[in-house]
Amino acid sequence: TYSILVFTICSGQKSISSKDTLVLNHLSLVRTMQGTRLQSLTTLSGDTILKDAGYYLNLTFIDINADGYKDIRVFVVSNTPNQCENYLFDKEKNIFRLLQNCDSDIRLVKGTKYYYSYNSAGCADMNWESYLSKIEGFKLVPAGYIHGRGCNFDVKKNPQEILIYKITNPVTKTKLLLRKLPYSKHIPTFGDKWIFIANYWQKNWQTFKS
Repeated sequence: TYSILVFTICSGQKSISSKDTLVLNHLSLVRTMQGTRLQSLTTLSGDTILKDAGYYLNLTFIDINADGYKDIRVFVVSNTPNQCENYLFDKEKNIFRLLQNCDSDIRLVKGTKYYYSYNSAGCADMNWESYLSKIEGFKLVPAGYIHGRGCNFDVKKNPQEILIYKITNPVTKTKLLLRKLPYSKHIPTFGDKWIFIANYWQKNWQTFKS
């Protein structure tokens, strides 16, 4: 958990800047806001975690990898609502480290060391994709991939289906097709895709172990 210790406001001609101090995993952090938008995040000693990049929106503090320590998720300005950067707490060095090759709000598959993601792939979010990945050395390494084709435009040429792949080369993301599933049978309504994705990875993650 964290607590706000200090709050100051500095007024300018066009915007208001504010700073507050947070305590996360017994580490003091200074958050700088420009209006309602996150500007930067540093340690109390001045070490930079998030530099002023101009595209941050807000922070959330969650235990991404279920190790008992809070991590940092910062959402960015994007057409994709769940686009973000993830910073995992390195308890050995007492710092936060950027999780490389990750730009979404990944979720842990319960009871495993694997994570899954979701991204829109067009057709008003009726086409989508989901990766199953693991973390190695603060880098996200893909292991499986699902391509959902739910778009109902010209289904004769573009059939509605769910394609499931194993990633045989995580560097090049070379894929091996494992299964094709009928889309409407497994995802009868738009909102059912979230349940399908979570359940599929939970039940089948071992298929993608390397």
